[in-house]
Amino acid sequence: MRRIPLGLAVATALVPVLGTLSATPAQAAGSSLTVTTIGRNGAKITSDLNLVNTRTGKYVSAKSGRRVSLAKGLWSVTVDIETPNTSPYLMSDTLVGVRYSVTGNNKLTLDARRGKLVRSSVDALSGAAGKQYRSLQTAAVCSGDDSSGLAGAYNVPGQIYEVPNPGSTYFHFAWLDSWVSDELVNGKTTQTAYYVTRATTGMPTTPSASYRRSGLAKVALWVRSGETATPTGEINVGPTDRSTLCEDMVYGSAFVRTTGPYNATAYVTPGDWSLNGYNSDGDNVYTNGRTFKAGHSYGQAFGAAVYGPTSGLPVVANRSLTYNPEQTIGDDHTQTNVDTHNKITLSLGGKVLKSQTITTKYGSGGTFSVHLAKAGWYVLTDSSTRVHAAPLSSTVTLDWHFHADPKHSQVSPGYLTTFNPAGLNSSNSAPERSTTSVAISVLRSTAEWQGEPFAAEHIKSLKVYASHDGGKTWHALSVRKSGSQWVAKVPEPGSKGLVALRTVVVDTAGASSTESVYRAFNVG
Repeated sequence: MRRIPLGLAVATALVPVLGTLSATPAQAAGSSLTVTTIGRNGAKITSDLNLVNTRTGKYVSAKSGRRVSLAKGLWSVTVDIETPNTSPYLMSDTLVGVRYSVTGNNKLTLDARRGKLVRSSVDALSGAAGKQYRSLQTAAVCSGDDSSGLAGAYNVPGQIYEVPNPGSTYFHFAWLDSWVSDELVNGKTTQTAYYVTRATTGMPTTPSASYRRSGLAKVALWVRSGETATPTGEINVGPTDRSTLCEDMVYGSAFVRTTGPYNATAYVTPGDWSLNGYNSDGDNVYTNGRTFKAGHSYGQAFGAAVYGPTSGLPVVANRSLTYNPEQTIGDDHTQTNVDTHNKITLSLGGKVLKSQTITTKYGSGGTFSVHLAKAGWYVLTDSSTRVHAAPLSSTVTLDWHFHADPKHSQVSPGYLTTFNPAGLNSSNSAPERSTTSVAISVLRSTAEWQGEPFAAEHIKSLKVYASHDGGKTWHALSVRKSGSQWVAKVPEPGSKGLVALRTVVVDTAGASSTESVYRAFNVG
């Protein structure tokens, strides 16, 4: 199969260095290297070479079969030798990593026929059980931790090879096999997948690994509808934060769905993994790296209600108040935020000091900043709406009343709250005539923090309200403390509709924080 780049992360890393460097006059008059690559069919193959000077880190891109001028010294050579099969679109890949001392006009031959088949197996996929899965294999060889010295391949299993070089600890090798299946269960489509990865120091003599499902981690994936214009249509599963660059560069076949909501299950080898979701409206979902242990079960939700602020308290520093609205509507389950329009106002004693509208995009935007002339009780409000319309969590309003002194730098008094309703279905809906338990967490976090101390805060009271008429009327809810959270009970009506949620948090100094999320979840 024709090799393609190892994903956006690799492509981005390699862009600055992909151009072939021209030889300097000193190099042209001195040493050189000509590399010949032999395919698995015994014929000479033109391959893309990655050459890195192991002392200076200088990178040179070259073609095999051509003389390239190089400075004398030890160079690493990584390459994917692609051998055509029955058509130009089918080929095998053989990954090679060697170090070579350039002393004069040197020649080096790399022969793909020395390659060993790279393979993995899982006991649950043996025999007929594995035939319902689509499979993918990716592999990479790296020279040290230099991204410019990376060669990678993407193919179906049985078509990727590597040439053993176990004694050279300068190289790292990694591969990942994935199998993704569509299954029809009780009239509903679910998916099951396996992702197994292994890494070695040096190019291994036997690049194979076998796994038992009992030794893998089980990760339940729940894709919900309503919090994005379209449900997450693709979930990518890949290693992250591993000890070598190569391990982070391999990836597996994605879960793909054109409609949602849906559930999926992934079995993965122990370690750190990223679970990233994508949809057509651009409100993608990215998770921080999660650590999974062998034999344990985990869960990850995508698009679960309720979206709201994940960070963003105002900060007083250098006699000014600053506020960053980039994280006002986000997914608390994944720490992902959507693009928003924010109307922000700062007032003192009923007088508006500044009003500004800021639009955020891809986690960045403008910063609201006001010079403070004197100490006093200020009111900062932010009405946040989505750039990409979605059925739920359409608007979030924040209203802080706090004391600020321009001579005293600190993260201002105030709170953010997150709502996590229990018992919602895959469409983020509660049953009619039911009672919904909503867990509430109180946060003090800011995107503008530059080391300023957080103002001392002690909660005096926390009240929770719900509205079933779009915020025209609000009803106080019963609330109880449960560990580090609060739990509110929302009595649902006997008809379909939407629920808005509000919290009012007051501290012992009299500062208050009011947060409202409109269209928080469905009823019926």
